[in-house]
Amino acid sequence: MRKITDSWKIELVLLVRNFWTWIFLLLALVSVGLQFNSRLQLFDPGGALISTAFIIQGGIFVSMILGLSLVQRESVTSSNEMFYVLPNGYSSKIVGKCLALLTAIIVFIILSVMILYFLFWKFGVPYLFYWKSFIYLSLYWGTSFWISGIIGMIIGSYVKSRIAYPLLVFIWIFIGPLNSPVIKNFMAIFNTDLTPIGNFINLGQTDPYTPYDPVYGLPMEIHRWLQKGIWVISVTFIFLTITVLKSYRKPVFTVLILSGLLILNLPLVLLFNKEEQVIRTGYEANAVRNYDRNYYTQNTKPSFENSDSFIIESYEIDLKSFRNVTAQVKIKGKPIRTTEKLIFTLYHQLRIKSVTDENNVELSFKQVGDQILVSFPVPLKSNEHTTIVFNYEGISSPYFYANDQAVMLPAYFPWLPISGSYQAMKAEGSELIRYPLYPRNPTKYILRYSGPEPLFTNLQKKNTSVWTGQVPNGISLVAGMMTETRVGQTKVCYPVSLYKMIDTTPLYLKKVQNIAKNVNTDLNIQKSFDVSRIFFLSVPDESNLIPSNIWNLEDHLIIGINQMYNEGDLLNYDITIVPAILSSLVKNHNMINQREEIKSLFIASYAYWYGLKHNSSIENERPILVRMLDYYQNTKLNKEASVTKEILKLIDNNKTNQLFLQAFFRDWLGRLDQNHQLNWNDILELEEAAKSGDTKVTEHF
Repeated sequence: MRKITDSWKIELVLLVRNFWTWIFLLLALVSVGLQFNSRLQLFDPGGALISTAFIIQGGIFVSMILGLSLVQRESVTSSNEMFYVLPNGYSSKIVGKCLALLTAIIVFIILSVMILYFLFWKFGVPYLFYWKSFIYLSLYWGTSFWISGIIGMIIGSYVKSRIAYPLLVFIWIFIGPLNSPVIKNFMAIFNTDLTPIGNFINLGQTDPYTPYDPVYGLPMEIHRWLQKGIWVISVTFIFLTITVLKSYRKPVFTVLILSGLLILNLPLVLLFNKEEQVIRTGYEANAVRNYDRNYYTQNTKPSFENSDSFIIESYEIDLKSFRNVTAQVKIKGKPIRTTEKLIFTLYHQLRIKSVTDENNVELSFKQVGDQILVSFPVPLKSNEHTTIVFNYEGISSPYFYANDQAVMLPAYFPWLPISGSYQAMKAEGSELIRYPLYPRNPTKYILRYSGPEPLFTNLQKKNTSVWTGQVPNGISLVAGMMTETRVGQTKVCYPVSLYKMIDTTPLYLKKVQNIAKNVNTDLNIQKSFDVSRIFFLSVPDESNLIPSNIWNLEDHLIIGINQMYNEGDLLNYDITIVPAILSSLVKNHNMINQREEIKSLFIASYAYWYGLKHNSSIENERPILVRMLDYYQNTKLNKEASVTKEILKLIDNNKTNQLFLQAFFRDWLGRLDQNHQLNWNDILELEEAAKSGDTKVTEHF
C-alpha cells in the first residue's frame, strides 16, 4: 500500500511542477467560467450546464492526453524497465498513476463547482440547482473524464510511437458530443439507423443541441447512469488486465479479471436494455417534434370508426412512473345505447396488457394505433353501469413524458383511456396540433401514484400517495424541477428555474383576467379564467404564427412557457395574451374537425380588432393578421390572401363600429362551434352576411 501511496504522491508532484498543467487548468477554468456566466446572464441556470456539452468534448481530449502522458512518462525517460524488476513495482506505479488521474479530475470539478456556485449566488439561482448541478457534473464530467483518461492509458500502454496521437483523435471524435454530425453522415451513407450506437459511445450529453427544459430538468435518467457504469467498468477492467499481464504474465489472472468484468457488467447491461423513456433530440434539433409528427403524418385517421357511446363517470388509477409508465385504470361508466363493443383512445406507445371487467374476467380487445376496441361477451345495456379495468405500460410521448426524473401529463393528452375514437395529435403542415381529449363531463378520480415527487395535480391530496376529487375536464399531473406558490387565492405551480418570471406572474394573471372579460363580452362567451390552480409548463407550441400557449380546463389553466420567459417581461405582452386566450377557446371538442388555418384566421382577425380597440399594439410590431396576409401573398396562396385581405379591410372600415364587429365575430365563432368544417368560401359568405346584416348572435360554451 505504501508503494502505491508513494507512487501517487510522486505523480502528483510531477503534475504540479509541469508548466503545461497550469496552462491547461487556467484555460479550462476560464472557458468554463465564461460559459457559465454567459448563460446565467440570461437567467438560464439549466442552460449554463447543458451548454457545456462541447466543453466536455475538450475535456475528454485533455483527459486522454493526460492518461497517455502519465503511462508513457517512464518510457520517455527510459526508466520503465526498473519498475518491472521491483516486487509489485509496475502495478503499484500504474495504480498511483490512476489515482493521480482521478485526483486531477476531482480537483478540476471542485474548482469548476466553486466557480458555478459563486455565479449561482451572484445571480440568485435557487438552491435546488446547487446539488443538482453537482450530480450533473459528476455524471457528465467526472465519469467521462475518467473513462477517456483510462482510454489514453490503454493506448499509451501498447502504442509507443507518435501514431498514438492521431489514434486518440480518431477515438475522441466518436466518444464525445461531436460524434453526432459524423454518425449522421454514416447514417446517410449506409441508410441505417446508428442512433443507439452513437448515443452509447458518446461519453458526453447525447443531446447537445436541445435547450434546457425547465420542467424536465437536467438529463440524468437511470439509462445514462447505466451507460456510464458499463463504460467505467469495461475500460477499468481492460486496463487492469493489461497491467496484470505486464506485471505477472499469468493467464489465470487474465481469466479471473475478465470473469469479474462479465459478472459486474452483466446486470448493468440487462438493466440498460430495459425499456425506459429517455428524452433526447437524436441528431436533429427538432427530433422531439419529429418523433410524434412523423407518426401522425403517416397515421392521419383513427383505426376504428368513431363510436363515442360511453359516458365515463369515474376513474380509479394506480400509476407508477419509473423508467416508463405502468398503470392500472378502473373506469366506471355507462353506455348511451346497447352495444357489444366500445372504443377508447390511448396514446399508441402505452401498450395494453389486459382488459378485464369488474369480476376480473378477461375481455377481448384490439389495440391499433391510438385506439382500443373492447368486445364484450354479452351486450351492454343502455344506461347500465359497468366497470372496465385496463392494465398497460410503455413509453409516453417525448412531449408529455413520465419516467424516474419527471412527469408532465396534461389533461388533454390521452395518457388515460377516454371514450371515443380519436388521434392524440394532428400533423398539419409544419405544425403538430394536440386535440382536447379529456372527459367532457364532471368526473370523479382516485389516483394512487408512485414516481418523482413532489407531485402537483388539480386533485386534492388525501395522504402521502393518494389524490381524489371531481373535476370537469380531466386531471393533469406534473413532477420534476417544480415548485408552488400562491397568487391571491390561486395556487401557481411553476419550474424552479423560472425564479425571475414568477415575480411578473401577478401582473400577468391580472391582465389575463381583464382581457378574458373583454373577450367574453365581445364574443358573448361564458368562459371563466378564474381558476383555483395554474400550471406553467413547457408544453410545446402548436402554431408557428399564433400564440397558443393557454389551455383553459375550467378548474385549472395550463400556460406554456420555456426558459426564455425567465429573461424578462415576456409574459405581459397584450399582443400575445389576446391570441393565446382566443386559442384556448377554439381548443374545443366541437372544433376538432375545423382546419387550423381557419381557426388561426379567426384568432388573428379578432386579435387585430382587439389591438385597434384597446390600443394594445406594440410599436414596430406588425399584427399577426398582417403577417398572415404577407405569408399568403409571398407563397402565392391567392385564395387565402384574398380572403384575409377582405377580412382586414372589413375590420379597418368598421373599427369604430363595435356592435357590428361583435356580431361578426360571434357569428364566426358560432359557425366554428357547429363542428361543420369551414372553408375559405364559407369565410367569404360569412363576410357578406355581416355586410348585409344577416348575422346570428348566439351564446357560446
